[in-house]
Amino acid sequence: MRGSKWELIKPLLKTLQEFFPAEICVALIIKPDNFWQKQKTNFGSAKFSFETSMVSVEGLSKLVDPSQLTDDFEGSLDYNHDEWMELRVSLEEFISNAAHLLSRLEDLQ
Repeated sequence: MRGSKWELIKPLLKTLQEFFPAEICVALIIKPDNFWQKQKTNFGSAKFSFETSMVSVEGLSKLVDPSQLTDDFEGSLDYNHDEWMELRVSLEEFISNAAHLLSRLEDLQ
């Protein structure tokens, strides 16, 4: 959400809740360095099935294991976007092929 406005976070959280209802326990929102400490933003967190918490980049490393964070957040997770996309495309092709084979099997039955 770098460079985005705060009113854009609420629809993102709503989308996460709709598509991953049982998977998310806490959503950590990383506030920009220039965000005032005393400013409070109401996300309407009571509407979400998971907890929302706003943290600074420095505070993030205290809440999350650094091995789960990329270099951007002072962590050690090795992340290569091209490799990740290649893996995701392969996984999506596998799922599509498996669904097609399942459909054909059902037709044969």
